[in-house]
Amino acid sequence: MPFPYTIPIFFGTDMSTRSSIRQAVSPRLGLYVSGTTDATGGSTTTVVDTDSDVTNSYISAQKFVGSWVLLTSGTDSGLERQITTYVNTGTLTVGRAWSGATVAQSVTFEVHSILSATRINECIDRALRRMTYETLFFPTLVTDGDMETSGVGSWTASNSAALTKSTTAAYVLYGTQSLRVANAEATGGAISTYVEVYPNTTYIVQAYVKVASGTARLRAFDRTNTVAIDSVTSTEAPWSRMQLTFTTPSTCQSLSIDLMGDEATADVYWNKVLLFEHADLRHLLPSYYSYPYQVREVYQLWDTQAATTSNGVYKVGKPSYVRVDGWALETDPVANATDSIILPLTPSGSWVPVIKMLRTHAALSADTTTTAAPDEWVEAEVAIEILKEKIKEVSGADKKNWQIELAKWGRIARGLRDIYVPKYPEPVGL
Repeated sequence: MPFPYTIPIFFGTDMSTRSSIRQAVSPRLGLYVSGTTDATGGSTTTVVDTDSDVTNSYISAQKFVGSWVLLTSGTDSGLERQITTYVNTGTLTVGRAWSGATVAQSVTFEVHSILSATRINECIDRALRRMTYETLFFPTLVTDGDMETSGVGSWTASNSAALTKSTTAAYVLYGTQSLRVANAEATGGAISTYVEVYPNTTYIVQAYVKVASGTARLRAFDRTNTVAIDSVTSTEAPWSRMQLTFTTPSTCQSLSIDLMGDEATADVYWNKVLLFEHADLRHLLPSYYSYPYQVREVYQLWDTQAATTSNGVYKVGKPSYVRVDGWALETDPVANATDSIILPLTPSGSWVPVIKMLRTHAALSADTTTTAAPDEWVEAEVAIEILKEKIKEVSGADKKNWQIELAKWGRIARGLRDIYVPKYPEPVGL
């Protein structure tokens, strides 16, 4: 085996929410106030808070008028209105009535002057979609086999098993998430989305598994004929890799990979579930793939030690990555079809293919949604997006002042890009 080396992968440790990003950037560019309504609460057109900076006599009324107030809790949580009148005793009057009843006591809110919160959120999403990071992609025919998709919508619970995604470090071997399958009845589990297969064809399925209790069972199931093809079991508490090599029956056209627990008390974490056609050199690229430059390098991942006492179960050791040269990209001629990568060799039972890729950070769908993008970098990129929007609204001296501010944030962002944007020579496989 060639000499292995470690891949330098950056995984962000910051976990900012959309609201925390908004609250961090807004006060650097204009007026920002947060508060909680007092016993008065407010009315259908007012928000009253006598204990926050809403009553700050050093803040000009002109800064409040024209700003936006966003309710972040209560009946109208998520709604915002533009402020038309401000009284420094703590009353904000808005130009359009709230949709619900009178604003109640203890409703939290934010005030933004630079842009409305809705537009700030749009700027956050645009910034994130421009920010790249490197990640390891594990090719597989199983939908969400890498377990990186949010939620468990690609998996179906059987026999009342509870399915959840875990991000706890002790239960994640590769990537950021594992699928936890906690049984309530015997032979419960998670059923994959059905995979279209060829009859009389050999496939390999590998799964990384950590058994908290009970017995884990990795099963290939013929969904055309409703019969199990083969399975392997493990009771290993440390991380292990389970593996099956099987041939589809002559009439099999689709199968599922089932992540089972034998006992009613079985509790198992599944990290990666990798299904390949044994002799196929082609592997589908992920849905976020759009451009050839995103595929940087390809590796053989060697991480197993000696087999355990169970056939098809291997102890997981320290991972080593061996670079694979001579790969190529293939564009599917069918519109909207998934492109593939062609490897110069097929996966064996000793190693699995891993692809280093670039991808952009995902947009944030809610205030509580998190991103691993580094705080300082995302805040600088968001400030740039906000300022570009602000400059469109003004003219004259105001426009000049905002352009100066944009130039300042541009310098900050360029310095942070030098730190965080991955840099590579041309991919060796192309």
